[in-house]
Amino acid sequence: MTPRESLKAARAYVRIIQIEASKEFCVELTDLLSSRREQTKVDARMAAIWIASKKTNLNSSELGRLFNKDHTTILNSLKVIGQRLKWDDDYSARLDAITDRLDGKPKHVNNNMVEVLADLAIASMETLLLGNPSFKAGLISVLTNDPGRRYQLLNVFNLSEETF
Repeated sequence: MTPRESLKAARAYVRIIQIEASKEFCVELTDLLSSRREQTKVDARMAAIWIASKKTNLNSSELGRLFNKDHTTILNSLKVIGQRLKWDDDYSARLDAITDRLDGKPKHVNNNMVEVLADLAIASMETLLLGNPSFKAGLISVLTNDPGRRYQLLNVFNLSEETF
């Protein structure tokens, strides 16, 4: 990859970081990139700046251009966030959440909740199968037209060929 291509890729990645930070802090992307000073907008902007500085090789001038800020503002933001992360566990957790999403790590899943949802889904499907003739007819139609799907659905719903 040429230096020009890597700069272009880094800029695109910063945009993704900005989008994720705006989602995490529930602010519009335009507000994150604006000069507004409301605390939630500043928190989102500074989080995006911090993560962008850690995940790219862009200097403060280039980051400043991407955030519509002067490079000294970027440097000050990094200093302020570095201090804040030492005492603000909630803010730190939010930055970690953004970073985890960027890295493709799944959120912590409560296995008990997954089991409850799976049981609910199975019960709902059983109710549909037993109490809704049109759903059963549609399922039969799908099963008879696609042998691969037939096998998959029979296994998923623990049905036998005799059911149909």
